Amino acid sequence: MKILRIIFQFPLAFIRLIFIVFMSAYVVAVGWIWMKIFGFSKRLQKWVMQTWGKSILFFCGIRIERNDLPAIKNFILMPNHRSYIDIFIVAALTPAAMVSKAEIKNWPLGKLGIKVTNSIFVDRSELKFD
Repeated sequence: MKILRIIFQFPLAFIRLIFIVFMSAYVVAVGWIWMKIFGFSKRLQKWVMQTWGKSILFFCGIRIERNDLPAIKNFILMPNHRSYIDIFIVAALTPAAMVSKAEIKNWPLGKLGIKVTNSIFVDRSELKFD
């Protein structure tokens, strides 16, 4: 009963959450089907990342202003993670692969999403500092 009260008190936040889950599932499913038929490609990676990022930013009502990307094709972009929104911004605007923590493998659609986007898992427990 308490959950219903929370849901009805914050209907827009709940609708946005449902949309994010739906869009994530949709993009991963389409990407997985594409991979099974045609194999992985940079075009698939770019479509998945941009569709996912732009749709979530749009539905959350976030407008962004884009600076030019570096002329060099290979670069590292490191957001500061002040919130989760920077993940969607990077996904929407850059042809990038993400580096994520290994725990995402346990999230629903996490492992498949990482495979479709050609991103990298990092297991923090295996890090060694010399």
